Amino acid sequence: MSLNLLIVDDEYMILEGLKQFLPYEELGIHAIHTAESAQEALKIFQEHAIDIVLTDISMPDKTGLDMIIDMQSYSDKASYIIMSGFQEFEYAKKAIGLGVVDYLIKPINRNDLEQILQRITATKMPIQEQWQVLIQEKISVASFLADYPDTTHLLVDHQKLDGLFSAPVTICGQEVFFHAGNQASKEVLFAEALRKDSEIATFKDKVERLLFYGNASTAPIESVQLFYDQLVPYIESGQFQELVINLADIVQQLSEGTPSVYLTKQFFNQLITKVYHALPQLEREVLEAFILQVDKSTSLRELHQETKQHILLIADRYQYSEHVSDILAIIHQEYQKELTLKTVSEQLYLNTVYLGQI
Repeated sequence: MSLNLLIVDDEYMILEGLKQFLPYEELGIHAIHTAESAQEALKIFQEHAIDIVLTDISMPDKTGLDMIIDMQSYSDKASYIIMSGFQEFEYAKKAIGLGVVDYLIKPINRNDLEQILQRITATKMPIQEQWQVLIQEKISVASFLADYPDTTHLLVDHQKLDGLFSAPVTICGQEVFFHAGNQASKEVLFAEALRKDSEIATFKDKVERLLFYGNASTAPIESVQLFYDQLVPYIESGQFQELVINLADIVQQLSEGTPSVYLTKQFFNQLITKVYHALPQLEREVLEAFILQVDKSTSLRELHQETKQHILLIADRYQYSEHVSDILAIIHQEYQKELTLKTVSEQLYLNTVYLGQI
């Protein structure tokens, strides 16, 4: 797609600035024309196939709105954006009646103009390209449905479905295809109705949870901090076997509650980092490598198994001595008391000097 943009403003420096304002080619705009008057703009409009007009309202020879009326008598294919000063705000609003797509208050905000141009260029794309732009979250579902109201469902599957518009998306290390359909299907990985207020990011989150957990709860867990807090005492007391046993129970709860995948990965990162902090003799490079492995994991089952094996390996190599584990257990249970080497050594029937050494 290659679109032509015409920028109209009677101030030369504004024209030059707007020409360099955005990466227009990335938006599908490959030709930019400029005019310092309405008359010059009309001439360019007649000589070139202009797709988008960005114009100021106030110009000495003719207002931007009158110029748009003249342009519309030549062609009905162009889209229009109005620029105005704050004092012309009400005047600019009247432009909507002429079919103007949007209006901007000077000084122009870069993001606002880019979003408007993305919306306009998307409507001029073939439906296949527009669907791909939608899945990339560069336009809204409402904008897409305005042009293609017969599209009622989003269908996601591992395979590209014949006869439907599709866009590939990589989620959880897997390539899946997002399709535009006019009916639901139970034969696909995921299907949900498309509404004007739908968000593609929300659909992607549901598909990611579906792939990662094997299901997607309709009421996902919103926090995993409680799970982490439950396991910290086992790490601090060196009870790694108990840690692994209780982790299995928590994994089951995660599988049923399906929080956002990034939260679950964050939980596992916190957990293994706490283990490494409890054992200073462990190599930090190994921790960093494992955290990268967590981020790349594609399923909860895989992540659980890898973490379990890692913890058991650590426990086998660096397990506290029995006495140290007993001491940590006492500290954990009686931290509110005034503990001393003497009181702890008496509980464990150990020599106080020896206890201090270990």
